[in-house]
Amino acid sequence: MYIYTGVIWVDAHADINTPDVSESGNIHGMPVAFLMRLIDPRKYPGWEWMASTPVLRPQQLVYIGLRDVDAGLSLSLSLSPSCLLVCSLLWGGYD
Repeated sequence: MYIYTGVIWVDAHADINTPDVSESGNIHGMPVAFLMRLIDPRKYPGWEWMASTPVLRPQQLVYIGLRDVDAGLSLSLSLSPSCLLVCSLLWGGYD
């Protein structure tokens, strides 16, 4: 990606699941994982085009509004350089 490119992910969900940690296995919970190449897009029909796109680095990602993060992702997100703005911080505990 370009050095100044970033993603602001405004969602209640991190959408960074991988098939290994996903509780549901639904691919709609995995787009950020595809962008960061935590998942090889060449292995999934319809996602092959992403193999030739730039990789999103954690420093280029800001989350706003997270409130529902799978247990397997909580630790990895807390160790990531991504910025996390969770609902409890935004809305004083009300979401």
